[in-house]
This record gives sequence, C-alpha cells and structure tokens, in this order.
Amino acid sequence: MDKHIQNLLTYAQEKWGLSNYRLQHYVMNQELTRLNETIYTLCTEWFPPGKETLDEDGCNPEGTAVIEVEIHSRMFRSVIFVGGITHAESVCIKGGWSICCDEMGGRRNWINSR
Repeated sequence: MDKHIQNLLTYAQEKWGLSNYRLQHYVMNQELTRLNETIYTLCTEWFPPGKETLDEDGCNPEGTAVIEVEIHSRMFRSVIFVGGITHAESVCIKGGWSICCDEMGGRRNWINSR
C-alpha cells in the first residue's frame, strides 16, 4: 500500500476514533469540478468489532463507518455510521455534534451537544 494512502487511513482512523474498527475496503475517486480542477478522494469502509462480512442482503453491517476524505486537503467530505450506530471511541466534532459516551448495549448513538 502506498505510504501516502496509509497515512490518510491512519489519519481517518485516529480522527474518528476507529481504533477497534477494521478497514474493510477503500477506493480512490477522481472528479472534475466546474472550474476544471481535479479533486481526488479516498472513500473507506470500516467494519465494527465482530463484523467480518457484509449482511445477508449485501449491505454494510450496522455500525460500519463510511468515510470520504479529499486526498490533498485532508478534508472530510462525508462520515456515515450505518444505522446511526457507532462503536467508535468518543469524538467531538466541530459544530457541536459528538458521539454519546453512555454505553447502550455496546452501541453508541449520535447526539447533538449544542
């Protein structure tokens, strides 16, 4: 794996508290803006603890983190936890959103801390 890609994966994993998650899949994308600029992104899928495969219906299991980051700017474009559930460590997100620290059957839910 390319060192730059590995650094981005580590950055995303640390930023979003995914130390107990396992990288399942990643893909790089390229897009052209209206200003004719090329932007490269890295889209990743991180499986939560205990999940090894897709669900029977071919979907990511509940708690999967799907994260897209711009490669050059390192800005996150999208962060989705499937089913709104996460097993990530507590993370505070600019804008007032955070991951609830109260355990609920091994799961954590998003809360608005504004």
